Amino acid sequence: ELNLTCPNVEGKGIFAYDLEATRRAIVEVRQIVGGEVLIVKLNPHPDAAYVEAMCKILDEEKVDGIALCNTVPNCLVLNPSLKPVITPNKGLAGLSGTGIKPIVMGQVFQYRQRLPAINIIAEGGVWNGRDILDYFVAGANFCRTATLYAQRGAVVFADLTREFIEEMEGHGFEGIADIPVLRTD
Repeated sequence: ELNLTCPNVEGKGIFAYDLEATRRAIVEVRQIVGGEVLIVKLNPHPDAAYVEAMCKILDEEKVDGIALCNTVPNCLVLNPSLKPVITPNKGLAGLSGTGIKPIVMGQVFQYRQRLPAINIIAEGGVWNGRDILDYFVAGANFCRTATLYAQRGAVVFADLTREFIEEMEGHGFEGIADIPVLRTD
């Protein structure tokens, strides 16, 4: 996995937002890994023109998959004393967890519409089996959780799997292949 979402260093732009730097990084890493699977991890971006340009790069450079979306950059959270929770970088950091799910859903949906054959890993806001089902409907092939895992440990994987199966069955889906992916056409 080529993580283009980091580092988030003060005074430096978000790497993945620089389309040409992203292309160069993908080309250089592809030369190193050859035919191995290459997954590119990206930040969310609100501009549909950026998403379209990134999709063109990902397609042209034959990326095997993408991980969407790490964190929403440059967010601020205050503690009860009204001070930033994160002290470096003037208190700004990447937001993760349940709050970013609608953003990630939109990103997954946009990338799926433009790159129908690429593998998409959704990450951000996976809290229960319904979240996984929602991401699959939006177009994801896989889901990841980090915040929930950090809070509850490895038991989350069995819980999420059970909940996801219950959600599929509740909607009449016998398996992942039965889950309809949203389309705009």
